[in-house]
Amino acid sequence: MAVDYSAYQSAQNPLQMAMQGFADAGGIQQAQQQRQIGQQNIDLNQQKIEAYKQAQAKQQEFQAALAGLGPKPSAQDYADIMVKFPQLGAVVKDGYERLNAEQKQVKLGAATQVLAALQGGKPDVAVSMLEKQALAAENAGDQAAADGARVMIQQIGMDPSSARNAAALGVAAAAGPEQFASIYEKISSVSRENAL
Repeated sequence: MAVDYSAYQSAQNPLQMAMQGFADAGGIQQAQQQRQIGQQNIDLNQQKIEAYKQAQAKQQEFQAALAGLGPKPSAQDYADIMVKFPQLGAVVKDGYERLNAEQKQVKLGAATQVLAALQGGKPDVAVSMLEKQALAAENAGDQAAADGARVMIQQIGMDPSSARNAAALGVAAAAGPEQFASIYEKISSVSRENAL
Protein backbone atom coordinates (compact mmCIF):
# COMPACT_ATOMS: atom_id res chain seq x y z
CA MET A 1 0.00 0.00 0.00
CA ALA A 2 1.41 3.35 -1.00
CA VAL A 3 1.56 6.30 1.48
CA ASP A 4 0.19 9.59 0.29
CA TYR A 5 2.64 12.26 1.48
CA SER A 6 0.78 15.13 -0.10
CA ALA A 7 -1.36 15.54 3.02
CA TYR A 8 1.77 16.30 5.05
CA GLN A 9 3.23 18.84 2.72
CA SER A 10 2.91 22.51 3.60
CA ALA A 11 1.28 24.94 1.22
CA GLN A 12 4.07 27.41 2.02
CA ASN A 13 7.56 27.07 0.85
CA PRO A 14 10.35 26.88 3.45
CA LEU A 15 11.37 30.52 2.93
CA GLN A 16 7.85 31.73 3.68
CA MET A 17 7.73 29.51 6.76
CA ALA A 18 11.02 30.97 8.02
CA MET A 19 9.78 34.51 7.44
CA GLN A 20 6.56 33.74 9.30
CA GLY A 21 8.65 32.36 12.19
CA PHE A 22 10.69 35.55 12.35
CA ALA A 23 7.51 37.66 12.29
CA ASP A 24 5.99 35.57 15.09
CA ALA A 25 9.18 35.87 17.15
CA GLY A 26 9.17 39.65 16.63
CA GLY A 27 5.55 39.85 17.77
CA ILE A 28 6.37 37.83 20.89
CA GLN A 29 9.37 40.07 21.65
CA GLN A 30 7.28 43.22 21.15
CA ALA A 31 4.59 41.85 23.47
CA GLN A 32 7.24 41.13 26.12
CA GLN A 33 8.64 44.67 25.78
CA GLN A 34 5.14 46.13 26.13
CA ARG A 35 4.59 44.04 29.25
CA GLN A 36 7.91 45.31 30.69
CA ILE A 37 6.98 48.91 29.90
CA GLY A 38 3.60 48.38 31.55
CA GLN A 39 5.26 46.98 34.67
CA GLN A 40 7.69 49.91 34.76
CA ASN A 41 4.76 52.33 34.55
CA ILE A 42 3.03 50.51 37.40
CA ASP A 43 6.22 50.66 39.48
CA LEU A 44 6.69 54.36 38.71
CA ASN A 45 3.10 55.12 39.69
CA GLN A 46 3.59 53.21 42.96
CA GLN A 47 6.68 55.31 43.68
CA LYS A 48 4.73 58.51 42.98
CA ILE A 49 1.93 57.37 45.28
CA GLU A 50 4.42 56.58 48.05
CA ALA A 51 6.14 59.96 47.62
CA TYR A 52 2.75 61.70 47.76
CA LYS A 53 1.79 59.79 50.92
CA GLN A 54 5.10 60.73 52.55
CA ALA A 55 4.65 64.38 51.59
CA GLN A 56 1.10 64.35 53.00
CA ALA A 57 2.32 62.77 56.24
CA LYS A 58 5.08 65.40 56.51
CA GLN A 59 2.54 68.16 55.86
CA GLN A 60 0.25 66.82 58.58
CA GLU A 61 3.19 66.57 60.96
CA PHE A 62 4.09 70.19 60.15
CA GLN A 63 0.49 71.34 60.72
CA ALA A 64 0.40 69.49 64.04
CA ALA A 65 3.69 71.14 65.08
CA LEU A 66 2.30 74.58 64.23
CA ALA A 67 -0.92 73.86 66.11
CA GLY A 68 1.15 72.80 69.11
CA LEU A 69 2.87 76.20 69.34
CA GLY A 70 0.05 77.69 71.33
CA PRO A 71 -0.89 81.36 71.64
CA LYS A 72 2.53 82.69 72.74
CA PRO A 73 5.33 80.76 71.00
CA SER A 74 8.93 81.64 71.75
CA ALA A 75 11.79 82.18 69.32
CA GLN A 76 13.10 78.77 70.39
CA ASP A 77 9.76 77.15 69.46
CA TYR A 78 10.12 78.53 65.93
CA ALA A 79 13.79 77.53 65.78
CA ASP A 80 12.83 73.98 66.76
CA ILE A 81 10.30 73.81 63.93
CA MET A 82 12.90 75.13 61.47
CA VAL A 83 15.30 72.40 62.56
CA LYS A 84 12.61 69.72 62.37
CA PHE A 85 11.43 70.85 58.91
CA PRO A 86 14.56 72.09 57.10
CA GLN A 87 12.89 71.98 53.67
CA LEU A 88 10.59 74.81 54.82
CA GLY A 89 13.50 77.11 55.51
CA ALA A 90 15.26 76.09 52.31
CA VAL A 91 12.35 77.30 50.16
CA VAL A 92 12.30 80.73 51.81
CA LYS A 93 16.09 80.97 52.00
CA ASP A 94 16.56 80.16 48.29
CA GLY A 95 14.39 83.07 47.18
CA TYR A 96 15.97 85.36 49.74
CA GLU A 97 19.54 84.49 48.72
CA ARG A 98 18.91 85.66 45.14
CA LEU A 99 18.50 89.24 46.36
CA ASN A 100 21.28 91.78 46.76
CA ALA A 101 22.15 93.10 50.24
CA GLU A 102 19.84 96.13 50.04
CA GLN A 103 16.91 94.07 48.75
CA LYS A 104 17.47 91.51 51.51
CA GLN A 105 17.34 94.24 54.15
CA VAL A 106 14.16 95.76 52.70
CA LYS A 107 12.43 92.38 52.40
CA LEU A 108 13.45 91.32 55.91
CA GLY A 109 12.32 94.68 57.31
CA ALA A 110 8.92 94.39 55.62
CA ALA A 111 8.45 90.80 56.81
CA THR A 112 9.46 91.81 60.34
CA GLN A 113 6.91 94.66 60.36
CA VAL A 114 4.13 92.27 59.31
CA LEU A 115 5.20 89.83 62.02
CA ALA A 116 5.25 92.63 64.60
CA ALA A 117 1.73 93.69 63.65
CA LEU A 118 0.46 90.12 63.89
CA GLN A 119 2.32 89.50 67.15
CA GLY A 120 0.84 92.72 68.54
CA GLY A 121 -2.69 91.56 67.73
CA LYS A 122 -3.20 94.05 64.89
CA PRO A 123 -4.10 91.93 61.85
CA ASP A 124 -5.69 94.92 60.09
CA VAL A 125 -2.33 96.75 60.17
CA ALA A 126 -0.59 93.64 58.82
CA VAL A 127 -3.14 93.39 55.99
CA SER A 128 -2.60 97.05 55.11
CA MET A 129 1.18 96.53 54.96
CA LEU A 130 0.80 93.39 52.86
CA GLU A 131 -1.52 95.17 50.42
CA LYS A 132 1.11 97.88 49.93
CA GLN A 133 3.81 95.21 49.50
CA ALA A 134 1.69 93.37 46.91
CA LEU A 135 1.10 96.57 44.94
CA ALA A 136 4.80 97.49 45.08
CA ALA A 137 5.80 93.99 43.95
CA GLU A 138 3.36 94.13 41.02
CA ASN A 139 4.71 97.53 39.99
CA ALA A 140 8.23 96.10 40.12
CA GLY A 141 7.16 93.13 37.99
CA ASP A 142 7.59 90.58 40.80
CA GLN A 143 4.33 88.67 40.50
CA ALA A 144 5.52 85.85 42.79
CA ALA A 145 6.08 88.29 45.68
CA ALA A 146 2.71 89.94 45.01
CA ASP A 147 0.98 86.56 45.04
CA GLY A 148 2.78 85.62 48.26
CA ALA A 149 1.57 88.79 49.97
CA ARG A 150 -2.00 88.14 48.83
CA VAL A 151 -1.88 84.57 50.10
CA MET A 152 -0.74 85.91 53.47
CA ILE A 153 -3.64 88.38 53.45
CA GLN A 154 -6.05 85.50 52.87
CA GLN A 155 -4.41 83.51 55.64
CA ILE A 156 -4.78 86.43 58.05
CA GLY A 157 -8.48 86.58 57.15
CA MET A 158 -8.92 82.87 57.87
CA ASP A 159 -6.67 82.45 60.92
CA PRO A 160 -4.49 85.31 62.24
CA SER A 161 -2.64 82.97 64.64
CA SER A 162 -1.56 80.64 61.85
CA ALA A 163 -0.62 83.67 59.71
CA ARG A 164 1.55 84.91 62.60
CA ASN A 165 3.29 81.53 62.72
CA ALA A 166 3.85 81.57 58.96
CA ALA A 167 5.25 85.11 59.14
CA ALA A 168 7.55 84.16 62.02
CA LEU A 169 8.84 81.11 60.17
CA GLY A 170 9.45 83.23 57.07
CA VAL A 171 11.44 85.78 59.07
CA ALA A 172 13.33 82.98 60.84
CA ALA A 173 14.29 81.36 57.54
CA ALA A 174 15.37 84.66 55.99
CA ALA A 175 17.21 86.05 59.03
CA GLY A 176 18.87 82.92 60.31
CA PRO A 177 18.61 81.56 63.85
CA GLU A 178 20.82 84.11 65.66
CA GLN A 179 19.37 87.22 64.05
CA PHE A 180 15.81 85.86 64.34
CA ALA A 181 16.14 85.36 68.10
CA SER A 182 17.12 89.02 68.46
CA ILE A 183 14.35 90.25 66.14
CA TYR A 184 11.71 88.12 67.83
CA GLU A 185 12.76 89.24 71.30
CA LYS A 186 12.45 92.90 70.27
CA ILE A 187 9.01 92.28 68.74
CA SER A 188 7.86 90.39 71.83
CA SER A 189 9.09 93.08 74.22
CA VAL A 190 7.31 95.81 72.23
CA SER A 191 4.13 93.68 72.24
CA ARG A 192 4.37 93.25 76.02
CA GLU A 193 4.89 97.00 76.51
CA ASN A 194 1.91 97.80 74.29
CA ALA A 195 -0.22 95.30 76.20
CA LEU A 196 0.68 97.02 79.45
